[in-house]
Amino acid sequence: MIKPRKNLDIKEEMKSNDWRYLVYETGQKTLSLCVKQHRIMDVFLEERCKIKVGDIYLGRVTRIVKNIDAAFLELGNDQSCFLPLADVKEPLLTNRKYDGQIKESDQLVIQIKKEAYKSKMAVASTKLEIVGDYCVVSNQNNSMSFSKKTTPEKRESMRLEIEKYPELLHYNGSILLRTKACDAKHHKNAIQEALNLTAQMLEMTENVIHRPKIGLIYEAEGLYHDLIRRCNNDGGIIYTQAQSQYEQLKKVANELQLDCDGMIRLYNDESISMNALFGVGNMIKDITSEKVWMKSGGNLYITPTEALTVIDVNTAKSQGKEKREETFLAINLEAATQIAYQIRARNLSGMIIVDFINMNDEKSITILLEAFKKALSCINPPGILVDVTKLGLIEITRKKETADIYQKMTSIDKTILL
Repeated sequence: MIKPRKNLDIKEEMKSNDWRYLVYETGQKTLSLCVKQHRIMDVFLEERCKIKVGDIYLGRVTRIVKNIDAAFLELGNDQSCFLPLADVKEPLLTNRKYDGQIKESDQLVIQIKKEAYKSKMAVASTKLEIVGDYCVVSNQNNSMSFSKKTTPEKRESMRLEIEKYPELLHYNGSILLRTKACDAKHHKNAIQEALNLTAQMLEMTENVIHRPKIGLIYEAEGLYHDLIRRCNNDGGIIYTQAQSQYEQLKKVANELQLDCDGMIRLYNDESISMNALFGVGNMIKDITSEKVWMKSGGNLYITPTEALTVIDVNTAKSQGKEKREETFLAINLEAATQIAYQIRARNLSGMIIVDFINMNDEKSITILLEAFKKALSCINPPGILVDVTKLGLIEITRKKETADIYQKMTSIDKTILL
């Protein structure tokens, strides 16, 4: 039996600015709120038995649509995906030799790159990747590369280590070494992982030609794996109120050979609920409400539409009429940081239009744009400031990888957050 959290511990948890991961079960779905400094930074939702990003399938082409240059594939179990033909390179077909074209009834190996969203199918690619802690292994490109953050000295040191392993040097695909892999203390683990993943990729691609039926051939690691790795890296804590979830998290931690003592906790304090302790209701409201207040007294109006998201910055209750330009710049700079946070937490993507408070001073505008670009670059995937229109509106684009907060909240039982 897990002992309830003590009141003293609760007070300490409320003061902490470290990462906290609140995990919930809701039907066939797992929801995780990633909290830092008393704010939700990321929201992850995973549905069991649903295709997810990273899964690799043997699929069958059911239809080629020439006017959009795409193929539709069935994956088995009433699941399907969309394959842009312009991105097809070195496809692995199991029913015939590739002749430069994908045809109906072809069976080929694909990997899910974007999850299904509303009425849109999941998007696939013929480039296959297996992601590890230290490296990313692909079946294409035949190259060895390093993270851009790695120094030349560390790259050369790692390269000398790799030269001791002919199976890596002559691997018929690509290996990308992460920054962590090039630290001398991680060389041994990184090389062992690269050996394991390249062997796994070769076994999968060589054996798939003998597979008669379409379906899943490689399942990407799920949400539990991601959370435990994040916790291990940042020293955070995972909380769950479900015994079954607690046991599964411990099992995954053991599979990853990570010490889960103190990192995974079953929350069952009867004196205060987990949601009340962390103020989940207010945090959720902050990333779902149309109006967001700022410390300066200004506010944002965030309005999502089918085509784009519009964000309007207002002075609202802010004071400073005597120095309007300075006041407007201060509010806009606070808004720039807040908008970047809201884009991340709400997972806004596609086209985003921001209407900052109008300023006349060119220096103030330059300061704002530079600060906004920096804030947008710090989120993942980053927001790209594309242009400033003649009306002074700022256009941003951001790559869509998963559903936004609105879609996630409509697909779960919200009573778990009360």
